Amino acid sequence: MVRAGLFVHVYHLGANQWEKLVWGEPNKALLGSLPKLVQLLLTEAPCEPITDIIIFSGPSHKDGLTEGEYAKQYLLDHFSELSTFPQLKSLFEQQSVEQLKQLKHRLSHIVTGEEIKNTADELAHAARYFQTKGVTKVFQLAIASHAPRCIQLQAMARTSKQLPSEQLWFVISADTSFGNTTPGDVIVLEPPHRGDDPMSHTRPTMVEALRPYFALQPDDKKACIQAVVTFMKKSTA
Repeated sequence: MVRAGLFVHVYHLGANQWEKLVWGEPNKALLGSLPKLVQLLLTEAPCEPITDIIIFSGPSHKDGLTEGEYAKQYLLDHFSELSTFPQLKSLFEQQSVEQLKQLKHRLSHIVTGEEIKNTADELAHAARYFQTKGVTKVFQLAIASHAPRCIQLQAMARTSKQLPSEQLWFVISADTSFGNTTPGDVIVLEPPHRGDDPMSHTRPTMVEALRPYFALQPDDKKACIQAVVTFMKKSTA
């Protein structure tokens, strides 16, 4: 039997529309990361049960709770509302009273991990944690607009040997995104790689040119963005 593990990426408790991110919108059939977790538990393969679930935390706190603790408590407090999601309604109807008790029991035993610095750090902590549990199949659950970044970080961790060779990793995307964005608003920049790409021998590449942006101070980031906007307007006029 394969042991599967899952970790839920949580978000700063002061984030705009935090509840929408992690819970979703039942009336629009949009599953946030917490209801998506429940969907995965209700549809898991008997031969590959999710035996270990962990939620790490960033630096924010609310009501005396860490990010992981607050997200876990939010899920338990809203357990009775999960069936209002169309995707979960029929799954809940198939469960007996005892099975629903067992489901809530599983959720109450979600482990809340230590504070992490960023998503890459979270991934490294998760890999070590699941290795101690004998987990060989790992699901990383994130909202839709963050999932592409998670895939990149997994690939980087695999290349740098941070992931145990016996662990097979997956990214599971919830339906929600930051603010009023959609997954289509995420831009993925790859180094030029096609043989017929006229930019393939141009240096620096756009990836190389933009990489220092993330280390800039906020005012410099604003200036950089404005410079790009000004150039685009002039070039497309």
